[in-house]
Amino acid sequence: MVLDRLNDVYAESMKNHPYGYAMYEPESALLLKPATCGYLTETGSWTPLVDLGDEDKMTSLGLTPFTKLERAPPRSSEWGPRIASDMDHVNIDLKAQASLIPSGIPANVEAVIAFSNRKDSGAVLLTKGDVIRESVYHREPYRLWLRANAAKLLQLWPDTRDRGIWIVTETWSAPRVSLNAWKNTKKTVMVGFDVAFTPIGEIGPSTSWHTGTKDSGWVKPKTSNRGLKEYRFRGEEEFKIKDPDEEESELVVDVEEFGEEELSAHAEDPDDEDDF
Repeated sequence: MVLDRLNDVYAESMKNHPYGYAMYEPESALLLKPATCGYLTETGSWTPLVDLGDEDKMTSLGLTPFTKLERAPPRSSEWGPRIASDMDHVNIDLKAQASLIPSGIPANVEAVIAFSNRKDSGAVLLTKGDVIRESVYHREPYRLWLRANAAKLLQLWPDTRDRGIWIVTETWSAPRVSLNAWKNTKKTVMVGFDVAFTPIGEIGPSTSWHTGTKDSGWVKPKTSNRGLKEYRFRGEEEFKIKDPDEEESELVVDVEEFGEEELSAHAEDPDDEDDF
C-alpha cells in the first residue's frame, strides 16, 4: 500500500497502539468527542456532522433518535513517548556523546533519546499532563443506529459517499501534544527530557521535553487535543441502502472497526470495484 500523505503515514505507523485512529493534526476535544458522528477529510481533519446525544437536532434532520447513550466515567493515565513499531530508540550518553545533542535541547536535561526508523517511515508521539480517556459503553447500539440511518446520512451529506461515516466511541486527550511523522527516508530525531529515565511503552511518566531546532516535521498544537493512534479491523458485516442519487440503484455498506473502539461505514456501488 502506497501512502502519499503524512496523515496516512502517521495513522498507519501507529497501528501498534490500540487507541483508535492516529490523527496527524489532533482535533479539539470540543469537536471530537464520544457519541459524535462525522467523517475525516482527505487530509485527516475531522468534520463533525451530528451529536447522537442531541435529540432535537437529530429529529430536525430526520434521523432516528439514539436512546442507548451511556457515558463511561473519564479515566486518566500518564504516557511516555509512543513510537511506530519499526523504530529504534537509544539513550544518548550526556557526557561521552554530548557533541551529538542538537541545538534547541538545553544542557541541563536529564535524558536525551534518539528515535530512528528501520524502514521507510517513522512516527513519534509525545504527551504532557494527564492523558484523559473518555468513552461510551456498548458498541452494538451504534452499529444498529448506523445501519438504520446510513441512507439518510448519505442524503444529507453527500461527501460521506467518498469519506465514509464515523461514530466516535472513545477518545484520548492531553493538554500538550507533539508529534513527528516522515516517509521515504531514514531519519533520526532527538528529544531531551527533564527526567533521567523515560521508558518507551504503555505506561510512563508525563514530563517536559525539548526538540532540536533543526529537527523538522514536528507538529505542535497549542490547545488541548485528542485523537490518538489507529488499529484497523476489516469487518465481515455489510448491508445495502438505496442510492439517493439513483433510486433504482443500491449501495453496499461495509462496516469497519478502528481500535475496537470506533465505527465507520463506507458505501460501495455493487457494479463498481472502486470504493466510494
